[in-house]
Amino acid sequence: GFITLRSGVQISLSLQRLPYWGALFFHANFFNMFFVYVLYSPSANKFYVGYTSNLESRLLSHNQLRTKDWTKRYRPWELVYIESYQTKSSALKREKELNTGVGREFIQKMLVK
Repeated sequence: GFITLRSGVQISLSLQRLPYWGALFFHANFFNMFFVYVLYSPSANKFYVGYTSNLESRLLSHNQLRTKDWTKRYRPWELVYIESYQTKSSALKREKELNTGVGREFIQKMLVK
């Protein structure tokens, strides 16, 4: 499936891997939250872990806007996993955890079928 950003750009979204995606957008505190996300590049079979307070803008950046970046080389990216946090420090801590060997193992177990 796809989500369409306000800018009109469509982003690939793996709905099987994000069963609660719709509920996330209706959460009362959605705009005051921080998100840890995992992107997947089917063409390169690579994962990318990041965090943001503006998921829409960040996805657009990874898939279209960036001109010099590691993620530009492996476009297009699919959003395959999201976690939400109340604070930036909590999100940053989780992003760092997911970027360790144990975190990468978690991603592989959760997302690779």
